[in-house]
Amino acid sequence: MLLASALAAPLMPLPALAQAPQAQAPQMRDLARSGAWTAYGGGSESGKAVCGVMVRGSDRSMHVKYFQGGTSLVIHVFKNSWNIPGGIEIPVDLTIDQSPGWTARAVALNNGRGIQFQIGRENLARFEALFRAGDAMRLRFMEGNEQPWVAQLRGSNQIMDAFVRCMRIINQNSETRRPTEPTQPYSGGPNPSGPTQPFAAPPPRSQAPTQPFAPSGGAPAAPGVKL
Repeated sequence: MLLASALAAPLMPLPALAQAPQAQAPQMRDLARSGAWTAYGGGSESGKAVCGVMVRGSDRSMHVKYFQGGTSLVIHVFKNSWNIPGGIEIPVDLTIDQSPGWTARAVALNNGRGIQFQIGRENLARFEALFRAGDAMRLRFMEGNEQPWVAQLRGSNQIMDAFVRCMRIINQNSETRRPTEPTQPYSGGPNPSGPTQPFAAPPPRSQAPTQPFAPSGGAPAAPGVKL
């Protein structure tokens, strides 16, 4: 599929993404619009070029992103009223139409209003095919009281074309700009482990507004919230 073939070679690890803004950064620009979806590209706070497609609701948005030189897609989900404690993992389930989907333990972003998880390279071809031909994408939050999100996929075939073109461009730029480093006749020692970090226990659960996590467990409501 086009999505998998657009990945750069050699492949490099995905950069750490501790923070991500809900709105596009100033250097971002829209590349295409189709149906409810917008394709965009530009620079990111991590210093990597990024391509993305997004669908936006009144107070929330869902992004599918690819970072230059990466090996996977990153799903970013934001809602203005969320207040997610640091270190909390959010079990999620992403499906398109009635096909088997993807489950993940999403990681909360530092601003407390977003989460992220990944779709690995081995699943890119199936994700692309379903995204292009599907009618609706549904994101379920397996804990907390956040209702499922439903994003219509009308126009998704055209928006995926723009996404793939952007991926190819930034990966070509990565290859042409990569500096040649001198070789060395020795190898350095192992990198030291990072320092340990303290963390705080999550605060008591708030009844409102809805949240995508539940310290004591719980089932999501139904039927869902349309984006």
